[in-house]
Amino acid sequence: PDTEAMMALAYAYRPDVEQRELGVKRARAAVRREYARFAPQIAAFASSSTLNIGETGINADRITTTVGINASMTLFSGGRRRAELMEAKHAKRESELHLTETEQRVAGEVNKALLDLRSAQEALVLNRGAAECVQKNRDLVDQEYKAGKAMLVQLHQAQNDYMQAMGMLAQARVGLQRGWQALHHATGVSLSLLNGEE
Repeated sequence: PDTEAMMALAYAYRPDVEQRELGVKRARAAVRREYARFAPQIAAFASSSTLNIGETGINADRITTTVGINASMTLFSGGRRRAELMEAKHAKRESELHLTETEQRVAGEVNKALLDLRSAQEALVLNRGAAECVQKNRDLVDQEYKAGKAMLVQLHQAQNDYMQAMGMLAQARVGLQRGWQALHHATGVSLSLLNGEE
């Protein structure tokens, strides 16, 4: 598999990367909220009331309506707003560093899974070649035994070598499947498949 494509999959599907990205967005929103505290606060209001003492009807002359705008601005807070803004900026920087750390860790896991997969592929190729050679040798010894030119011990040894080579080939196939599963785990694709996403 292509390394860049696997990295892109990991960054797209890994839930820990998504969690860190959402943390950065949340921290950026907190910084904007702290900047907003320096701006004036403006609120519009309206009310309508009537006073009917001793009368049951509603008269338009007795309805009072109030409409207004309320503006307030904190001129001095003793440095509290500035300290909260600095705290929010530091929290944003910390969340960005956590995201970078997570991305680096994910890249390391993907690279390791890719190296393990390549090693498993090479091991499978080597074990296939060895199994073919051992099988040819066993077939030759079998033919020699049937022709009376080889002893039973040689045939037995050739059969043992063949069985051992086939066992190694089976282990190499299992190792390759494990390598693929480790790569899927490192990229987060297995989770997306379980959730039905594509």
